[in-house]
Amino acid sequence: MGLSSDHSLHGLEVSVCGFGPVSTAIFLTQALLRRRYHMVVLAGLAGAYEGMGVGVGDVCVAQSEVYADMGRCKGMNVEPIEDANCLRFELFKAWNASLSSCIQEIIAKGEAKLVDMATVCGVSCSMERAKLIAARWRVALENMEGAAAAQVCELYGIPLLEVRAVSNLAGDCDRSNWQIQSSLKVLSAFFMNLSRNWAILHE
Repeated sequence: MGLSSDHSLHGLEVSVCGFGPVSTAIFLTQALLRRRYHMVVLAGLAGAYEGMGVGVGDVCVAQSEVYADMGRCKGMNVEPIEDANCLRFELFKAWNASLSSCIQEIIAKGEAKLVDMATVCGVSCSMERAKLIAARWRVALENMEGAAAAQVCELYGIPLLEVRAVSNLAGDCDRSNWQIQSSLKVLSAFFMNLSRNWAILHE
């Protein structure tokens, strides 16, 4: 996780926010109580929901996040609480013009995809559960931190840029199939491109 205090990507303070939504929310809240930041960048890996237009090796930017498994459990399915709007966060609405322009440029070049993401407390270890979540929320990626970061950023009025590289299919918990190292490399390349585009915009 990076926190920017000068409207740029060049002076990021990089930290590890932890594992899962609770750790992320606590860490980020503590950071924002200590200091005012202009932007939060959340970077990591994710699983792709099959059939949603995203595959292993892709880099994706979150335009929205949702707490996908918060509610009443009924077998493999989760029945969401009545006010489902409180579970979803629209990240792109808080982006300023410079950030939006950078993201649009990179997406236009095919270097990343703009998608909706789902945050879960427990990763899907069956294709059945993964398909249920994807169908219920119309999301492309599964992770364990994004919605928590989005909720905290919304509370503090700070834009969140969440970027994830796809290392595996959601529902496949055989780690021998996961492409972790290669996904980290493409994630790093994304931020190099984003940094260059950002610098050009501010020349």
